[in-house]
Amino acid sequence: MNRTEKATKREIGRYFIRRYLMPLKHLFALMFAFQLVFATFDAVYFAINGYVIDNFIPMGGEADYISLAIFYFAVVLTISVFCRITITLGTVIAQEIMYRIREDAFDHLQKLSFSYYDQNSVGDLLARITTDAKTYAQIIGSHLPRVLYLGSFVLGVVFYMLYLNWKIALIIFTAIPFSVFLAVVFQKKILAVSRHVMACNSKLTAAYNEGIMGVQTIRSLAKEEEFIQKFDKIADETFVYSKRSLMYVATYLPFIIASTGFGSGLLLWFGGEDVLVGVMSIGTLIVMNIYSRFLSEQILFLARTIGEMQPAQASKERLYQLLKTTVAIKDSLEIEEKVKNDYQSPELAIDGGVNKISELEFKNIDFYYKEEEPVLTNFNLKVLPGQTIALVGETGAGKSTIVSLLCRFYEPTAGEILLNGVDYRQRSLEWLQSNLGIVLQTPFLFSGTIRENIRYGDPEASDEKVMEASKVVNAHDFIIHLEKGYDTEVGEGGGQLSSGQKQLISFARAILANPQVLVMDEATSSVDPETEHLIHEGLQKVLKNRTSFIIAHRLSTIRRADRILFINQGIIEEQGSHEELMSLGEKYRELYEKQFMHYKEQEILGRSVGFN
Repeated sequence: MNRTEKATKREIGRYFIRRYLMPLKHLFALMFAFQLVFATFDAVYFAINGYVIDNFIPMGGEADYISLAIFYFAVVLTISVFCRITITLGTVIAQEIMYRIREDAFDHLQKLSFSYYDQNSVGDLLARITTDAKTYAQIIGSHLPRVLYLGSFVLGVVFYMLYLNWKIALIIFTAIPFSVFLAVVFQKKILAVSRHVMACNSKLTAAYNEGIMGVQTIRSLAKEEEFIQKFDKIADETFVYSKRSLMYVATYLPFIIASTGFGSGLLLWFGGEDVLVGVMSIGTLIVMNIYSRFLSEQILFLARTIGEMQPAQASKERLYQLLKTTVAIKDSLEIEEKVKNDYQSPELAIDGGVNKISELEFKNIDFYYKEEEPVLTNFNLKVLPGQTIALVGETGAGKSTIVSLLCRFYEPTAGEILLNGVDYRQRSLEWLQSNLGIVLQTPFLFSGTIRENIRYGDPEASDEKVMEASKVVNAHDFIIHLEKGYDTEVGEGGGQLSSGQKQLISFARAILANPQVLVMDEATSSVDPETEHLIHEGLQKVLKNRTSFIIAHRLSTIRRADRILFINQGIIEEQGSHEELMSLGEKYRELYEKQFMHYKEQEILGRSVGFN
């Protein structure tokens, strides 16, 4: 391990100690205190054997065995009680750490920009929040106390053996340095393999997630065998590294057993001679033999426990990478301070103290996802209050990028987006996005009822307002005909509803928020004509006096837009109303006529086979 890796490892260690262990320092202190007492009584329990052999057995029937039995029982009871307490404390600590890590991770994921999700799979993120958090927390809650106990027990036994017969004790201890050397060498190897195992487990989780979420697509394309082969490849890689880890452990343990067993042999050799010449009592020899055997076992157990803690380091590193990922899009410190002092302060307002968006402008915007592949170059657009702007063009032209920049899901590489002449980065991110209503091509509904999903637009809205928003977008009629009406469960991701029903609910949700700017990104492309007609009827009310951006492949949906922009490779090639662009007779008209002819052919074909 080079200096940089060591420094990073120390930095990660300090972060987790400061963030997750220090807040629980009182619990840790209590648990460690109980562990010390537990280890002390455990060591004393074995020391009693020597005292009994040397003092009680020679007395025969005159010995007070009742008192001895009571003493034994008291020691065993104390050990049991303290063992129970330490296990309970360890479990509480593990659960608390796991809860805090998952809470921090989830909170951080909500703040990360979309670009982070573009580069990381859902399965990998789930593995970090679930498996890695659980692994780290459980090891801290169970293995760390065990290391303390074993360390205390071994240290106490070492001092007591030195007290009983320091010469024999030193002879026994000659095997310990070799055991320590083996532990250091093998732990490094086990840690390296553990990192690979954790990474492979994340890939497996991602593959599981992809296989379950995409099962319909996989089957419809008859790609089951291909996907199974892909999964098997990841599983085989996981198996190889897992087997290598087990092989290291399997090789490591016999060496430790041999080295520690060597010490016990030396005790019987030299200790036996001391007993024969009367230098050491039989009871002392037996106690030292018991301690020697248990010392060997406990050192072995300690080494194995430390080995089992290596996955915690790998999990900790992966969690650290997530938790310390820089939030690319966030408020400046100046804005955060202003919001903290007064959310509605004049300094934050953009229109003479009034929090109202009256004008939008994209000014000299450059943007790219990859530096070598620019999406927008010197893009300029000014939008007046209440205008409906439609964006059309081929796939990949930059339409969705424009609205993503407006919503500040991404930020311009160069240039400014102005709200009433002020760069939108001078406004609170929460304020901006709370004043935007967004309806996407694939609507997402949360588990719960229809009422709860619509109310996400405004958590304080009354049932009447929920119904009013539903009526505006023509969703009310289908909702009340459901068995439980607005209290109907939508299922995970809205699986109990049709695509059109989900889209209507997402429209109602957006409208309930009463946004100043409405963004619709292919919002009607995945719905049936009947639902599209309902949406169009509702849109006339929704778009009135509201600034809006519409992206649509179906050009019939944007004919009434105030301005239609034909985008090609991030550049506005044509703009104007539908009538103006049709009279221009260039790219927009060509695209419109092609699409019109396509739908006409579909209509004629449908009638000819009886689907009219």
